[in-house]
Amino acid sequence: MPPVLPERKPIDDVLSEDQILEGMDTAKYVFTDISFNIPHRVGRKLTAPLIFKEENLKMVFSQDRHEDVLDLCLVQFEPDSSDFIRIYAQKESQRSGYIELALQAHEQTAAKSASA
Repeated sequence: MPPVLPERKPIDDVLSEDQILEGMDTAKYVFTDISFNIPHRVGRKLTAPLIFKEENLKMVFSQDRHEDVLDLCLVQFEPDSSDFIRIYAQKESQRSGYIELALQAHEQTAAKSASA
């Protein structure tokens, strides 16, 4: 499991403005691959899968499939993205809820066995 990082700040830096290229094409967008020697992330989707919606996460977490969600989360998001941090925090709150319920059940069982 990667460490939970602080959320990254948006990057709005303009790296270069090439006036010589102005007017050469009518396209509004330029796509540049700057990832030389960086392997592509296999399995990452352009839009996040529906499993990461709040209502779907609640259902999957209730099925005790935390590890599956976190595996998918690691493929889809970077550890410092807001989505990764949101999903990890929700998983942790679910986990603490389960621990609390287990402790309550244990206390009730202990109380019943002590009174019997």
